[in-house]
Amino acid sequence: MSTEPLTRDRRFVCFWLSRTISALGSAVSIVVLPILVYEQTRSALLVALVAASGTLPYLAFGLVAGAVADRVDRRRLMVGCDLACLAVLASLPLTATLDALAGPLVVLAAMASSTFALFFEAASYGLVVDLVSKERLAAANSSLFGAETTARISGTALAGLLASLIGANLTVLVDAATFGASALLIASIRVDRAARGGERNASISSPPYARDSTSSSTTRCCAS
Repeated sequence: MSTEPLTRDRRFVCFWLSRTISALGSAVSIVVLPILVYEQTRSALLVALVAASGTLPYLAFGLVAGAVADRVDRRRLMVGCDLACLAVLASLPLTATLDALAGPLVVLAAMASSTFALFFEAASYGLVVDLVSKERLAAANSSLFGAETTARISGTALAGLLASLIGANLTVLVDAATFGASALLIASIRVDRAARGGERNASISSPPYARDSTSSSTTRCCAS
């Protein structure tokens, strides 16, 4: 693995950008999906179900996600989860334009996107080990945590601003676009075969943050 500074490691920069964009989109989801379901139904119960959608997949699939991420290509799993989230969230504004958007559909979309996000996070914990050396792992994790924390804080405010300016439906579309950007960034990373399967990914011990819906310019090729 490269020993150059993290800021000059194009693979890690792509990974860092993906995780940061992911956190920003998650913060938007936290705010806008409950708004969307309330606008459609005025139901406090459905709003509560959307709010719980990040916890339920963790309880159901938390241990499974870590095991699956250990046994498959992590990069491909992350890209697949991103694209699935993109499709799920983008379907909401589409159905709204057809006057077919119902509250339960928003709840199902929130639960589905949170489930895919759980598997994305499980894979991402292992992928960072594949990208950086042990000597740089602490610095890499610190950089990721700081960026994601900032993105979550700013994303919450951004969601409220966007919802007031363009409405909840279009804000969900913006959220969906963040998954597409993240997928392109991850897809552009090349992982050495020798690095794959190095350290096995531990089972998730806490709910994922980067795309947790309860707490929950594409770059050029970044191959090394």
